[in-house]
Amino acid sequence: MQNLKQILLGLPQYRWLSIFNYLLLTNLKKIPFTFIDLFSGIGSFHYSLKSLGGKCVLACDIDKNANSTYIFNYGVVPHKNIFDLQLEQIPNSDMC
Repeated sequence: MQNLKQILLGLPQYRWLSIFNYLLLTNLKKIPFTFIDLFSGIGSFHYSLKSLGGKCVLACDIDKNANSTYIFNYGVVPHKNIFDLQLEQIPNSDMC
């Protein structure tokens, strides 16, 4: 029976890196942070950062269909147009 090292050494490099990234991400300690999701679409950026411990404090997208999906998936109502946002409406965040 092969051990993990033998299995990994027998795989192409890209597969090994995928397995390594998976093991790394599943064992990471989640550190809370906030983010702004500009041009949010249906929320793939949101999904990724939320899985790492992030909390969305603002989302924005002009596409009404994408916004419907975003609301359904995350319960966050995106602003409709980035050009309509005033500086005072943009909350502080750890990343954008």
